[in-house]
Amino acid sequence: MNEFAVYPSSGFYVMKAMITVPGLMAHIMIGILIGIISAAILFVSIASRKWSPIILSVISSVSILAAGISGLEFMFGDFTNNSFSFSMSVFFVVSMISYSYMIFALDAPR
Repeated sequence: MNEFAVYPSSGFYVMKAMITVPGLMAHIMIGILIGIISAAILFVSIASRKWSPIILSVISSVSILAAGISGLEFMFGDFTNNSFSFSMSVFFVVSMISYSYMIFALDAPR
C-alpha cells in the first residue's frame, strides 16, 4: 500500500480500506502487538527498580503510543496528511533507538 498516494476524502473509504486491504489490517495488528510488548517491558523495568531501564522504557512506550496515535490520525484523516505518516515513522525509530540502547548499553559488564 502506497501511503503517499492521494485517496478520495470520505470516511467510507477509510472503513473500506480497513476491511479490504489485508496489509493495512496486518499493520494495525502488529502495531497493537508492539504496544502490548512495550507495556510488558515497561512493567518489567519498573519491577527491576533501576532508573536507567525505567527511563528508557518510558521513552520507548511513549514513542510507540505517539506512533500509534499518529497512525490513527493519518488513517482517519483520509490518508491525506503525510506529516502524520512521517511522525509515525519518527516515533517508531525513536523507540527502536531507545530499546537498542537498553539492550547494548545497560547490559554491558561494569
